[in-house]
Amino acid sequence: MQPFDRDSGRRAPLRRSQSEPPPSLVPLLRTSPQPVPQAVTRPKPRSRRHALAGWLVAPLALVSVAAGVWLVVEGPQGLFGVVFGGALALGLVWVLACSLFPATADRTCPECKRPGLVRLDRRTTRGVRCARCGFRDATASSFLLAEDEGVPLESTVFHERDRGRE
Repeated sequence: MQPFDRDSGRRAPLRRSQSEPPPSLVPLLRTSPQPVPQAVTRPKPRSRRHALAGWLVAPLALVSVAAGVWLVVEGPQGLFGVVFGGALALGLVWVLACSLFPATADRTCPECKRPGLVRLDRRTTRGVRCARCGFRDATASSFLLAEDEGVPLESTVFHERDRGRE
């Protein structure tokens, strides 16, 4: 991105600053190579089976809507009650299972496959690092890690909220 100057008194078209060399000379003026920023290590891509499952979601949703319409319009009345009751019971079982078995933090490092993930900063819920191999990911969520530590999260939430306002 090149800096541009603008006349303060009147609306003038944007023009390149005189302090910057023309873009054609910039590669010639560089004498030392620029440091290459380190890329964030990404997790390995999902298997083909997981990719196929993602593609099947939309057709299955359409088939389920068509089956529901058929059940309401053509199906016997008793079958509708059984299917509706089953769907309601499935939702209640899901809520009950989530309440009784809450999520736990997965501390397995994606790089070395050993448990050792810790939070990057104790004041935030973003970023993880591996204590064993040195892997770092500043964009990963560390909320469950913070929850497992048993420290009240209110101060962390307030700190992140105040940091976002700056």
